[in-house]
Amino acid sequence: MNMIVPGHCRITHGPNECYFENIVGKPVASIRRSLASVFSIPDDAEAFVVGSLVDDQYRLRAGDSLEFLVRQGRKASLPMLPPPEHWDEDTTPFRRLLHLEASTYRVDQLFDIPPAQADLSSGAFMVSPGRQFSYRNRILPGGQPLPLLGMEQAMVVWNGDVVLPTLLDMTVDTRSHRRFPTAATTEERAKWGEVWMSMTPGEMLTQRSGIQAAEGTVVLGGLGLGWLLRKVCEKPSVERVIVVEKSQELLDWYGTDLCKRYGKVSDVICDDVYNQIGKHGAKVKYLLDIWLRFGQARRDSRFKALKRKLKKRLWGWGF
Repeated sequence: MNMIVPGHCRITHGPNECYFENIVGKPVASIRRSLASVFSIPDDAEAFVVGSLVDDQYRLRAGDSLEFLVRQGRKASLPMLPPPEHWDEDTTPFRRLLHLEASTYRVDQLFDIPPAQADLSSGAFMVSPGRQFSYRNRILPGGQPLPLLGMEQAMVVWNGDVVLPTLLDMTVDTRSHRRFPTAATTEERAKWGEVWMSMTPGEMLTQRSGIQAAEGTVVLGGLGLGWLLRKVCEKPSVERVIVVEKSQELLDWYGTDLCKRYGKVSDVICDDVYNQIGKHGAKVKYLLDIWLRFGQARRDSRFKALKRKLKKRLWGWGF
């Protein structure tokens, strides 16, 4: 018999099960979104609390057991959350269940603006000059699980609120995953745009191998939020960095100024990085972080062909 730990909620789908604290009051819809990938919850899954069907607006109470569409098969319970550990962007290891001390998670923010709530429905934001992107310092509440890239069915949880710098695509509505209608206001697009990139532990953990590969002259394809650029420039064995970013809008907004912070950056080029491969010397290392989803590099035929040719001189995020 499964016993609920006081103050915790048990979340279950098929063979996936875990206890979480600090999610009391969260709606089922929020839990569903957060665990959709980690727990493989399909869109048509129904939610049950203590055996009773509930809708996505139901808010969890202390001790609730929330179960999504039970599939056949034996359940293998995940352990209780371990004691929180300090986050270190260089040394914290991959774990299937990473429980972090919130006070130690401090990441670079592009713009100094007040944090916004996790549901993105309120709070300050910045909009790019061409109104294609918006930026927010998003609050993720303590206890709210977040998928951890690079390891199947893995997640990270903090023991308190943290701020995640987030870049949003203002052309796609995250609520429907469809393009905004032409009548949508700038504010609506800025608040409800689909997440383009977010500075999470998964991003940093899965980019470490790229940092390890960097040496000499490095061509960095894809600027992102600038974390990989900073880490590559901080590496003593790296002598020169050439940044290639496809979006002129991002460069005009913050990219060019960001690159000026690092003396090792010799060139900032607006282009498809594939057009730049082979133009910067025979010993240059190429680091590519140009895909929207982790693992898409493995389905990129151009990348795979170049990887066979360049071997260790070419690194791709998620390959």
